[in-house]
Amino acid sequence: MKTRVLIAALVVGGLLCCGIISTDVLSKETLKEAKGLHYQNGMDPVKIQTFEADAKFNPARMKTPKLSVTTPPKRTVTPTPAPTIAPKMEPTTAPVMKPTVTASPTPVVSGLYKLRGVQWDQYPVRFYIDPAAAGVEAGSVIHEVEGALESWDAAVEVDLVESAGTTSTTGGMNGRNEVFWTTFTNTGTIGTTTVYYTGDMITEADIKLNSNLPWGVDADGEGSGDALTDRFDVRNIVTHEAGHAFGLGDLYETSAVDLTMYGYSTRGQVKKISLGTGDIAGIRALYGS
Repeated sequence: MKTRVLIAALVVGGLLCCGIISTDVLSKETLKEAKGLHYQNGMDPVKIQTFEADAKFNPARMKTPKLSVTTPPKRTVTPTPAPTIAPKMEPTTAPVMKPTVTASPTPVVSGLYKLRGVQWDQYPVRFYIDPAAAGVEAGSVIHEVEGALESWDAAVEVDLVESAGTTSTTGGMNGRNEVFWTTFTNTGTIGTTTVYYTGDMITEADIKLNSNLPWGVDADGEGSGDALTDRFDVRNIVTHEAGHAFGLGDLYETSAVDLTMYGYSTRGQVKKISLGTGDIAGIRALYGS
């Protein structure tokens, strides 16, 4: 494999999780309308009253010269104008902006392979390996994992993958592509692959394997060695998970039972080590022949 520097993208738009299974809005307020009514002190409607006064006739004064009595004009009481109450201003509520939703990648399915709709645009893809919890000698684990990754590299002309050495990790999005063993809650799951992507381009992929299960290494590649008695072969499972890391999906059709990307596996199985016709067609659909 040629040595190249991978420039990792930092923005992540989403993630996909794949695995292999063991057969064992803000509401709009109603606008309130203010009527043209005037209120005094903000309470009752203003009541306006007019008072009038007249001079009254006095009979005892009849023999006296009649005096001209000028009746003052009627007095009109002008009501005190009601204070003008400024209308209450309702606060303006800024509209809530909805986050932009990135559409999920569209998968492509043929009779031989399934594409998840995402792929790498920079390679070789560098993988770190943490063999600590595999329960198998570290050197053997590293050799088998590198062999599993290399099987996909050999199927295309580009330098697709490169080993970056060992690491100690707990997983998660950390800018490194990692293969490691850890405890799974579901004992029926052998391994999972988490792919981080932005748009339709993968930026990181982590392969996580179940340390609760027994693991082994097939010495002769035929599955008959004692090391694989009642155990899962490291290279067999990692080859399948690596397919997810490069953009391929699980197959569950009966016709795909012998392919690497078939979604089920058993203890002692090693046939996923060798890519089938559909596996090769799928990886070449992504990265060329």
